[in-house]
Amino acid sequence: MKASARVVAAATLFLAGAAGCIRAQSPQTLVRVWGYKGMEPLMLRWEAAYERQHPSVHFENHFHGAAAVAAGLYDGAADVVVMGREMWTADSMAFHWVFQYAPFRVEVLAAGTGAPPPSYSPVVIVNRENPLQQISMAQLDAIFGSLHKVAPGNLRQWSELGVDGALAQRAIKPVGFSEDEALGVFWRKRVLREDYKPNPASGLLRSEADVVRAVETNSAAIGYASGTAANSSQGIRVIAVDGVAPTALTIANSTYPLSRRVSLYINRKPEAPIEPAVEGFLFFCLSDAAQTEIHANEGYISLPTATRQRMEQRIRGPWDGKEGWKQ
Repeated sequence: MKASARVVAAATLFLAGAAGCIRAQSPQTLVRVWGYKGMEPLMLRWEAAYERQHPSVHFENHFHGAAAVAAGLYDGAADVVVMGREMWTADSMAFHWVFQYAPFRVEVLAAGTGAPPPSYSPVVIVNRENPLQQISMAQLDAIFGSLHKVAPGNLRQWSELGVDGALAQRAIKPVGFSEDEALGVFWRKRVLREDYKPNPASGLLRSEADVVRAVETNSAAIGYASGTAANSSQGIRVIAVDGVAPTALTIANSTYPLSRRVSLYINRKPEAPIEPAVEGFLFFCLSDAAQTEIHANEGYISLPTATRQRMEQRIRGPWDGKEGWKQ
């Protein structure tokens, strides 16, 4: 009996100790991320740094093409999504139909002219023989569009832009991306302000290489592309927009009119707190430590301090679920 009592006592102590160890362990939190593949290197660095600060948090990643990422949010398969482009109306409407409120967006970095497609901020390009040095957003609307929600009317000849010489009387040949390509959608929204009727003379192409080739082989052409593609061709030049050249600084502070941001999106219920691990990760991505992980050779740019503070206030502030669900 004494031996049995000792066994029981030892077992009791063992179980009590084991229970204590279990209680002492922090619960593990999984954050599911669906991301655009061009952002994978940076996202993995951010996640690793956040896990070092918060050992109880772990990430499960699924990286896809930009078109597939939003589905992770409205299907409930992801806690955080990062897209290689803006969230389109179809994406936000799909989310809204399921949840009856908008996805919550937090800008975390700027997309430079050399960011992976389709996330880059585009540059406006002309043929090397074209003397034009700059162009306005209104003039771009007048050239590429037909309904003109910005410009007062058409611009169809180079003389109307003040170009003289042999090019003056030639028709402007606008070249861009087809309307179902990510850059074509961006151009329609940012430049044409949802004008779905492009200039009939437009060349709407599928690839950036085709756009660059069309401009470098036609002195009357004007188009848009990445800075990487523009710099690879000796036959084209980049021109300023609204008097602003596309630089890291002008893109970061959004003074360059065609600058773009990269955002994280989450499912945030109106008037409800964000899940702590997700909220913590959003704050981390806006921190100095995270922003220093943004490498210029990957094409992305850190956000200005004022912008990050505004995003932090957005996270802390109230959310009614109505803002910007149709973009």
